[in-house]
Amino acid sequence: MRTLICTFVLFSSWAVPATPTPARFRDFLDYRVTGTPAAVTTADLNDDGIPDAIVATAEGVDVLLGAVGGFQPATRVTGGSATAVVVGDFNNDGHLDILAAMKTTSGSELVLALGNGNGTFQRATVLPNACFNCSLAVGDFNNDGLTDVAVANTTSLTILLSNGNGTFQNGPASYTFSEAVAVTVGNLNGDSTPDLVIVDAGLNQAVVLLGNGNATFLRSSYSVSSGPTAAVINDFNLDGLNDIAVNSKNGDTVTVLTNLGKGSFKVGTPVPAGCATSGAPNGPCTFDGLATGDFNGDGLPDLATPDSLLYGKGDGTFQAPILFAAGNTPTYVTSFNFNSDNKTDLVVANKQPNISLLFGLAESVLQPGFESVGASPQSAAEGDFNGDGNIDIAVASYSSNTVQILLGGGKGGFRAGQVLSVAHAAAVLALDLNGDGLLDLAVSSDLGTTIFFGDGNGTFTQSAEYALTGDCTQRPDNPTPQVCFASADVNGDGHPDLAGASWSGNTVSTLLNNGDGTFRSGTTLNVETPQGLTFGDFNNDGHADLAVSSYYQGEVIFPGFGNGSFGSSVTVQIAPGAVASAVGDFNGDGNLDLAVAPGAEGGFAIYVVLGDGNLTFSRPKLIQADEEPIAIAVGDLNNDGLPDIVSTNYPENDVALILNSGGGAFAPATFLGTGNGPCFVVVGDLNGDQKQDILAVDNLSANVAVILNTTQ
Repeated sequence: MRTLICTFVLFSSWAVPATPTPARFRDFLDYRVTGTPAAVTTADLNDDGIPDAIVATAEGVDVLLGAVGGFQPATRVTGGSATAVVVGDFNNDGHLDILAAMKTTSGSELVLALGNGNGTFQRATVLPNACFNCSLAVGDFNNDGLTDVAVANTTSLTILLSNGNGTFQNGPASYTFSEAVAVTVGNLNGDSTPDLVIVDAGLNQAVVLLGNGNATFLRSSYSVSSGPTAAVINDFNLDGLNDIAVNSKNGDTVTVLTNLGKGSFKVGTPVPAGCATSGAPNGPCTFDGLATGDFNGDGLPDLATPDSLLYGKGDGTFQAPILFAAGNTPTYVTSFNFNSDNKTDLVVANKQPNISLLFGLAESVLQPGFESVGASPQSAAEGDFNGDGNIDIAVASYSSNTVQILLGGGKGGFRAGQVLSVAHAAAVLALDLNGDGLLDLAVSSDLGTTIFFGDGNGTFTQSAEYALTGDCTQRPDNPTPQVCFASADVNGDGHPDLAGASWSGNTVSTLLNNGDGTFRSGTTLNVETPQGLTFGDFNNDGHADLAVSSYYQGEVIFPGFGNGSFGSSVTVQIAPGAVASAVGDFNGDGNLDLAVAPGAEGGFAIYVVLGDGNLTFSRPKLIQADEEPIAIAVGDLNNDGLPDIVSTNYPENDVALILNSGGGAFAPATFLGTGNGPCFVVVGDLNGDQKQDILAVDNLSANVAVILNTTQ
């Protein structure tokens, strides 16, 4: 089980972080939790009017307090291995408490953490009441005004009646099952007493228990499809009676049980759920959860699996599933209204482990746009290739040996254009290489570099090939996609030159542009295990300096003399390594600084080093990102005039948006979901609204994620 351990080192020369203007994107937001989630629910734990998230994980129970625009970082309420969690005022003090089922060496136990009303909790205590592989639900089952608990113990269900002080006594009856895996509370017969639905996976049944008002129930059972794991209650046909929807994990379907009145039901025909569909942006989900609500604001109840929406027609039937992206291996889902906009939002629990927050919209949940490209894409470049004023994209895909041109429509959407053939295409730059005012492409790989001249209409014509390599991927100690290709005018003649690295040869070489888009060999520099390249004028002499991200040395700076040659290197130690970097004046002193991605060895952080304009740099400051940041980009993403940072986090399927607070300080990262294996990131205005958007290249999904900026 992965545990995040971050050490933050503060230096007196760094400014105290201010609160930057929020940047909002059309996407879902990811939040790490301490272990693999087993259940998730929401409630307002601190009475601020904003829902909070409560997550049962394999490492304990986490609470993520809600804030404007999302959740705060997770805090641990109790340790152990939690399998279920519910919230209620169990000691009748007006504050919400947390009750969790926890695994033990001998089975399970119930653990209660009493709330203080401000989002903090007293030390958790173990209750004496029995619990074994428990599912939990809360309600006042004996009409005494106190919050009771329904405990499904695999083969039985017992009601724990509240004593009003955080203790419980067993109810008057228990009910047996073959394999009870979930329990849901709701009103099924229109009286004032809560009823229960128990999912019995052993018999493939939905068991309805109608409450009698004294913690006893009238039982009936209904056969459903194989492998049920969850049930939700809503009036799906708008007849004033609550119906039941039950999932089928084995069949990837949902079955609706229509209420016939007085709590009797008719079992409907299973409908496709879409959860296991391989075409989902992040691959198939694990169909352990089901949620309901009005996700598109049409007044009709809908259904949600962990990665698909089934919009209701209002007659108990549903439209075909619409897929959406959440985190890696989405498993559980719960619905709630986070931002009081009359549309239901979602929290999805992922095995990665994290949770994803998705806001409901009229058209769908907020999502990036996904554009299909070739297999194993590794990088992208943007520019107006056809002169229509809209940004286009070129994507280099290693396994398909192609560069896919995507022509922009001006609103963030793209259509497929020309496909260029390049063996092992890995790195691509969009530049005017021959001085004709049209954008050209330089495409590099582990085999060499190919030049394509732009025709001005979105198509390209191949020109010459050169031995310069720009892909540093296929190293046995770092097999993740890594681009080592960059451009600058290194000899001062006004024409863009190229630089590429050979990790096996421990060299970085340049190609000097002759002005017509042909090239001659330039300088070769020695540096151990180069991984990423970027240019910047770090000593303010007007010449391009070269920054090389060395996996073992750190960030190695070669000062440029402006004639194509470079001086002796200056090394900035980035422990334990560096794989990519980007430049920006992060503290506003007029000198260029560096943001460095450390890759697989760097844990959950990037590093920022401040330059003094004389090729000396501050000690690296650790900035929290997400696991294994391998690419990095800089841009002003919230329109406050300060350069912000975006890093791609390869195994977490997200990008970290790190907003600049001023003075070289940064706000905590916001995590925006992508497809599988984001390995490269570009920042630019993709839809022409004068705001910087994010384009993430998803190496394992064979697509690019277009994440549009909605900053007001």
